[in-house]
Amino acid sequence: MMVSVDDYSSSKAQTPNANSHVGEGKLGFGFQIRIEMAMRNLYNEMRGMKVKDLPAHLKPMFTVDYVKNSIKRGLDNYHAKHIQTSSADPLYHVCFGGMIFSYLVALPEERRHLEHQQHAKEHGAH
Repeated sequence: MMVSVDDYSSSKAQTPNANSHVGEGKLGFGFQIRIEMAMRNLYNEMRGMKVKDLPAHLKPMFTVDYVKNSIKRGLDNYHAKHIQTSSADPLYHVCFGGMIFSYLVALPEERRHLEHQQHAKEHGAH
């Protein structure tokens, strides 16, 4: 059975996750939609191409200038959507981003601590 990108995105939107709001995925509804749209656009671009033409089509997307322009375009869109509209979302993004960052920074030390604790428990230390 062959499943297309369109089938996946429409079935994903119809079946809500038990732990989330209707139509909202783990990453958040808006972010998930943007990823699905980007994947669909990439798929539609590649659909009519031959395999030997694919590297020449994808190679310019991995240049430093293309990545810089993509980031600039994303920041401009973010500014237009959230900053210019006086939305409270940037505050939430900073708070949650800071929490995630601090968790990721502390994670290796916490894992070492838990491994040491497990090792001590296995070898009879208190």
